Amino acid sequence: QGQSFPIRLGPTKGWRTVCKLAVRPSSSGQVAIGLFAPNSHRLIPVPTCVAHHPSINLAVEVLEQLCHRLDVEPFSDSTGSGFLRHVAINVERSSGKVQITLVWNTKPYGSGSAEVGRRQMDSLVESLVAAGGGPNRTRSNNGAKGSVGALRLHSLWVHYNASCKHDNAIFDIHGGPTCWQHCFGPRMVEETLAPLEGQKCPVALQFPPNVFRQANLDAFTKIVAQIRKRIAAFCCLQKKPRCVELYGGVGTIGLNVADLFSSLVSSDTNPFNKVCFTKAASRLSSEDCQVTYIPKGAAEVVQMGLLEEADVVLIDPPRKGLDSDTLKALNSACKPQLLVYVSCGFDSFRRDCDLLLRSKWEVEHAEGHLLFPGSDALETLAFLVAKGDNSI
Repeated sequence: QGQSFPIRLGPTKGWRTVCKLAVRPSSSGQVAIGLFAPNSHRLIPVPTCVAHHPSINLAVEVLEQLCHRLDVEPFSDSTGSGFLRHVAINVERSSGKVQITLVWNTKPYGSGSAEVGRRQMDSLVESLVAAGGGPNRTRSNNGAKGSVGALRLHSLWVHYNASCKHDNAIFDIHGGPTCWQHCFGPRMVEETLAPLEGQKCPVALQFPPNVFRQANLDAFTKIVAQIRKRIAAFCCLQKKPRCVELYGGVGTIGLNVADLFSSLVSSDTNPFNKVCFTKAASRLSSEDCQVTYIPKGAAEVVQMGLLEEADVVLIDPPRKGLDSDTLKALNSACKPQLLVYVSCGFDSFRRDCDLLLRSKWEVEHAEGHLLFPGSDALETLAFLVAKGDNSI
């Protein structure tokens, strides 16, 4: 109350570098790619979405053309038949190349399988690689016409998801590593944030298709920059504090402030995160920070008593916010003095904040970031400090 709440807005066009799009039959039965209308499975094609990075729009156009040429069968909600049910696209910002994941409506094929779906998948993979970057790539700069010749492919994956036709999950999170087939190119898109004040060298974040990546990394960099600025101020009063990060993902926040700490313990539940975090962390100077990753959820980590070893806690929970065990631990831990809360769900943030303020914490500063221009989604960054501690 009585505090300002600034809202920060970045570019409104071409900002989305990550998307997951549905594939369904068009009126003619061919592949159509787009988004579902609200509260329905009615597909709306988005061939020239202004929010999408141009490389995404191009990839969608090329994929549709190839699917039509190869008679690829789109997934049908009514029957559960068909093969291509979704496509996920990540853009490598430095090059504009795309990482494409085909979500295929089957279980993994056995070796030597000659099933119709296998033949369609192999043909589509071969055509995408030839068009976008393989040894037989269409020569886009030497006379090739049309969008197919313009595709720039970073990598290509197939994700097998044979879930029930009524399951809305795009990826089968319970399928395990065998549901992911790497077909071409580097396994991970490598991203660095824009230069951050005081950082010796940028962190090379690693993003395969099966981990969370911010759709608007340019705007999210502003959040990380604000966090880094606040922690740097904290370090002026307490040299090299220790940090615990909950819901850390691949380390987008934690690794970009790790050099300010003597130790960083990051954690998250996705089993594919750890290899990404470890690879990025391996390039950091061991003299700067002792870095550890725990592949467990927030409730499990706080039950290990790690908050009592932390001066700073970073949290970036999913839209539903904090679970009760984590909230209780944050309110009862004696040692933490600074809590950095990044929220993608304002209602859950307000609920959590009310509970935090009733106990140990008070809000020092909060601000909003519009990471999804054109929507009503607001990312909130808040710094909470321990009540009665005037030293921070």
